[in-house]
Amino acid sequence: MKKAIKTLIAIVILCLIGFIYYYAALPAVNIHSSGFWCFILVALGIATAIVGFISKYDMHGKIQSGKKVNKFLFIMIGTITGAMIIVFIIGSILSSSVVNAKKYQKLLTITDRNYTDDIKENSYKDIPIIDKDSPILLGSSKMGSIAEFVFQFEVGSNYTQIN
Repeated sequence: MKKAIKTLIAIVILCLIGFIYYYAALPAVNIHSSGFWCFILVALGIATAIVGFISKYDMHGKIQSGKKVNKFLFIMIGTITGAMIIVFIIGSILSSSVVNAKKYQKLLTITDRNYTDDIKENSYKDIPIIDKDSPILLGSSKMGSIAEFVFQFEVGSNYTQIN
């Protein structure tokens, strides 16, 4: 019974540490996010360490002489941690830009073009010029057309901001 309480306390401590880390770091829950993988790997590493500590020492801090259940749990969690590290490393390599360079290269087709043919130069004579009072009058009439919100907005004196 004491061993079960000790294990439960270790799990609660692990969950508390995981919650504090997750709250502080806020990693995106996405398999492509390195922050999420760090969170998972750190949590599994701490779980492996706690289970290893529990399986090695008894309630009085003395080294135990081999209980197969605790060793099996330690080996199982250690194997899961190792497998997750391998999956992270393989996934990082396979999703790197060096491995996928040919795929990225084929995303865009490159064509040689002339800038002056594609972008026509506008003449300053073609740009319409109006006085400042016309847009102010137009803006005021548009603001006045919103009957339910007309008193909630005020146009700034230089007419660049609506408060």
